[in-house]
Amino acid sequence: MLVFGLLQAMALTFRLRPALRKLLSGADGWIDFTVAFRTEQGDVDAGISFKEGRAKAAWSAPDDADCTLIFRDKERVRQMLRVTPNEVLNMMLRSELRSQGNLSYLSLFNHLLATVLGDAQQRREQARRAADTRPVEPLPPEVAARARRELRARGETRLRGELVDPGVKHLGDPYLSHLTLEDFPRLERFLEIHFTQ
Repeated sequence: MLVFGLLQAMALTFRLRPALRKLLSGADGWIDFTVAFRTEQGDVDAGISFKEGRAKAAWSAPDDADCTLIFRDKERVRQMLRVTPNEVLNMMLRSELRSQGNLSYLSLFNHLLATVLGDAQQRREQARRAADTRPVEPLPPEVAARARRELRARGETRLRGELVDPGVKHLGDPYLSHLTLEDFPRLERFLEIHFTQ
Protein backbone atom coordinates (compact mmCIF):
# COMPACT_ATOMS: atom_id res chain seq x y z
CA MET A 1 0.00 0.00 0.00
CA LEU A 2 2.85 2.37 0.82
CA VAL A 3 4.42 1.99 -2.62
CA PHE A 4 1.05 2.46 -4.35
CA GLY A 5 0.36 5.51 -2.16
CA LEU A 6 3.69 7.09 -3.09
CA LEU A 7 3.17 6.38 -6.78
CA GLN A 8 -0.37 7.79 -6.53
CA ALA A 9 1.01 10.95 -4.91
CA MET A 10 3.57 11.24 -7.70
CA ALA A 11 0.85 10.86 -10.34
CA LEU A 12 -1.28 13.49 -8.61
CA THR A 13 1.68 15.88 -8.51
CA PHE A 14 2.03 15.59 -12.29
CA ARG A 15 -1.66 16.32 -12.71
CA LEU A 16 -1.58 19.39 -10.47
CA ARG A 17 1.69 20.94 -11.63
CA PRO A 18 1.67 21.81 -15.34
CA ALA A 19 5.39 22.64 -15.27
CA LEU A 20 6.10 18.98 -14.47
CA ARG A 21 3.93 17.78 -17.37
CA LYS A 22 6.38 19.43 -19.76
CA LEU A 23 8.95 16.84 -18.65
CA LEU A 24 6.72 14.14 -20.12
CA SER A 25 7.08 15.38 -23.67
CA GLY A 26 9.92 15.40 -26.14
CA ALA A 27 10.53 16.68 -29.65
CA ASP A 28 8.26 13.92 -31.04
CA GLY A 29 5.38 14.40 -28.59
CA TRP A 30 4.46 12.65 -25.35
CA ILE A 31 6.82 10.07 -23.88
CA ASP A 32 4.61 7.11 -23.00
CA PHE A 33 6.05 4.43 -20.72
CA THR A 34 5.23 2.22 -17.74
CA VAL A 35 7.43 1.27 -14.78
CA ALA A 36 6.59 -1.74 -12.60
CA PHE A 37 7.80 -2.34 -9.04
CA ARG A 38 8.08 -5.84 -7.63
CA THR A 39 10.02 -7.71 -4.99
CA GLU A 40 11.62 -11.11 -5.36
CA GLN A 41 9.08 -12.49 -2.86
CA GLY A 42 6.11 -10.89 -4.64
CA ASP A 43 4.91 -8.91 -1.61
CA VAL A 44 5.19 -5.62 -3.54
CA ASP A 45 3.42 -5.35 -6.88
CA ALA A 46 2.62 -1.87 -8.17
CA GLY A 47 3.27 0.33 -11.15
CA ILE A 48 3.00 3.77 -12.67
CA SER A 49 2.26 4.66 -16.27
CA PHE A 50 2.80 7.87 -18.18
CA LYS A 51 0.55 8.21 -21.21
CA GLU A 52 -0.21 11.30 -23.26
CA GLY A 53 1.04 13.60 -20.52
CA ARG A 54 -0.90 11.94 -17.71
CA ALA A 55 0.48 9.81 -14.89
CA LYS A 56 -1.54 6.99 -13.31
CA ALA A 57 -0.57 4.62 -10.50
CA ALA A 58 -1.66 0.98 -10.65
CA TRP A 59 -2.31 -1.43 -7.76
CA SER A 60 -0.70 -4.29 -9.64
CA ALA A 61 2.28 -4.03 -11.94
CA PRO A 62 1.37 -4.53 -15.59
CA ASP A 63 3.00 -7.49 -17.32
CA ASP A 64 3.85 -5.40 -20.37
CA ALA A 65 5.75 -2.69 -18.43
CA ASP A 66 8.56 -1.01 -20.36
CA CYS A 67 10.83 -1.33 -17.33
CA THR A 68 10.35 -3.60 -14.32
CA LEU A 69 12.31 -3.01 -11.13
CA ILE A 70 12.71 -6.13 -9.01
CA PHE A 71 13.90 -5.47 -5.47
CA ARG A 72 15.50 -7.87 -3.03
CA ASP A 73 12.86 -7.03 -0.37
CA LYS A 74 10.30 -4.44 0.74
CA GLU A 75 12.86 -2.33 2.58
CA ARG A 76 14.83 -1.82 -0.65
CA VAL A 77 11.68 -0.48 -2.34
CA ARG A 78 11.23 2.10 0.42
CA GLN A 79 14.91 2.95 0.16
CA MET A 80 14.68 3.53 -3.60
CA LEU A 81 11.85 6.02 -3.15
CA ARG A 82 13.97 8.01 -0.67
CA VAL A 83 17.43 8.14 -2.25
CA THR A 84 18.98 10.19 -5.03
CA PRO A 85 19.07 8.82 -8.61
CA ASN A 86 22.77 7.98 -8.50
CA GLU A 87 22.17 5.91 -5.38
CA VAL A 88 19.57 3.85 -7.28
CA LEU A 89 22.34 2.79 -9.67
CA ASN A 90 24.53 1.96 -6.66
CA MET A 91 21.68 -0.26 -5.41
CA MET A 92 21.93 -2.16 -8.70
CA LEU A 93 25.68 -2.53 -8.24
CA ARG A 94 25.10 -3.92 -4.73
CA SER A 95 22.52 -6.43 -6.08
CA GLU A 96 19.70 -4.90 -4.06
CA LEU A 97 17.78 -4.19 -7.23
CA ARG A 98 17.68 -5.56 -10.76
CA SER A 99 15.79 -4.41 -13.79
CA GLN A 100 14.11 -5.99 -16.78
CA GLY A 101 13.25 -4.10 -19.93
CA ASN A 102 14.50 -0.76 -21.19
CA LEU A 103 16.99 0.79 -18.77
CA SER A 104 16.45 4.22 -20.36
CA TYR A 105 13.00 4.33 -18.80
CA LEU A 106 14.55 3.69 -15.38
CA SER A 107 16.78 6.73 -15.91
CA LEU A 108 13.80 8.82 -17.02
CA PHE A 109 11.71 7.67 -14.03
CA ASN A 110 14.60 8.50 -11.67
CA HIS A 111 14.80 11.96 -13.18
CA LEU A 112 11.05 12.50 -12.77
CA LEU A 113 11.13 11.20 -9.20
CA ALA A 114 14.07 13.46 -8.30
CA THR A 115 12.23 16.44 -9.80
CA VAL A 116 9.10 15.69 -7.77
CA LEU A 117 10.95 15.04 -4.51
CA GLY A 118 13.50 17.79 -5.19
CA ASP A 119 14.68 19.59 -2.08
CA ALA A 120 13.39 16.99 0.38
CA GLN A 121 15.50 14.29 -1.29
CA GLN A 122 18.58 16.51 -1.25
CA ARG A 123 18.10 17.38 2.45
CA ARG A 124 17.82 13.67 3.36
CA GLU A 125 20.99 12.88 1.40
CA GLN A 126 22.92 15.71 3.09
CA ALA A 127 21.72 14.56 6.52
CA ARG A 128 22.74 10.97 5.72
CA ARG A 129 26.21 12.10 4.69
CA ALA A 130 26.58 14.29 7.78
CA ALA A 131 25.57 11.36 10.02
CA ASP A 132 28.06 9.02 8.34
CA THR A 133 31.09 9.46 10.57
CA ARG A 134 32.93 6.31 9.54
CA PRO A 135 36.60 7.04 9.01
CA VAL A 136 37.65 6.58 5.41
CA GLU A 137 40.85 4.63 5.04
CA PRO A 138 42.66 4.68 1.72
CA LEU A 139 43.64 1.32 0.29
CA PRO A 140 47.04 0.13 1.47
CA PRO A 141 49.60 0.64 -1.34
CA GLU A 142 50.18 -3.10 -1.80
CA VAL A 143 46.42 -3.77 -2.18
CA ALA A 144 46.03 -0.89 -4.66
CA ALA A 145 49.04 -2.15 -6.67
CA ARG A 146 47.61 -5.70 -6.77
CA ALA A 147 44.23 -4.36 -7.93
CA ARG A 148 45.94 -2.37 -10.70
CA ARG A 149 47.87 -5.48 -11.83
CA GLU A 150 44.65 -7.51 -11.95
CA LEU A 151 42.90 -4.82 -13.99
CA ARG A 152 45.83 -4.69 -16.42
CA ALA A 153 45.76 -8.49 -16.78
CA ARG A 154 42.04 -8.31 -17.46
CA GLY A 155 42.74 -5.70 -20.11
CA GLU A 156 44.48 -8.32 -22.21
CA THR A 157 41.15 -10.11 -22.59
CA ARG A 158 39.06 -6.94 -22.80
CA LEU A 159 36.24 -7.02 -25.34
CA ARG A 160 37.24 -5.41 -28.61
CA GLY A 161 34.77 -3.90 -31.03
CA GLU A 162 34.82 -4.23 -34.78
CA LEU A 163 34.66 -1.18 -36.97
CA VAL A 164 31.29 -1.69 -38.67
CA ASP A 165 30.02 1.85 -39.20
CA PRO A 166 31.38 3.29 -42.46
CA GLY A 167 30.71 6.79 -41.06
CA VAL A 168 33.38 6.31 -38.36
CA LYS A 169 36.70 7.17 -39.96
CA HIS A 170 39.13 7.84 -37.12
CA LEU A 171 38.19 5.29 -34.45
CA GLY A 172 39.61 1.84 -35.11
CA ASP A 173 38.16 0.21 -31.98
CA PRO A 174 34.79 1.66 -30.87
CA TYR A 175 35.15 -0.02 -27.43
CA LEU A 176 38.51 1.73 -26.81
CA SER A 177 39.76 -1.52 -25.33
CA HIS A 178 43.39 -0.36 -25.40
CA LEU A 179 42.63 2.25 -22.72
CA THR A 180 42.50 1.66 -18.96
CA LEU A 181 41.58 3.83 -16.00
CA GLU A 182 45.28 4.59 -15.52
CA ASP A 183 45.18 6.49 -18.82
CA PHE A 184 42.85 8.99 -17.13
CA PRO A 185 44.44 9.97 -13.79
CA ARG A 186 41.92 12.73 -13.08
CA LEU A 187 39.01 10.30 -13.57
CA GLU A 188 40.83 7.73 -11.45
CA ARG A 189 41.06 10.30 -8.62
CA PHE A 190 37.35 11.12 -8.97
CA LEU A 191 36.49 7.43 -8.73
CA GLU A 192 38.64 7.08 -5.61
CA ILE A 193 36.89 10.09 -4.06
CA HIS A 194 33.46 8.65 -4.96
CA PHE A 195 34.12 5.35 -3.21
CA THR A 196 36.00 6.74 -0.19
CA GLN A 197 34.35 10.08 0.60
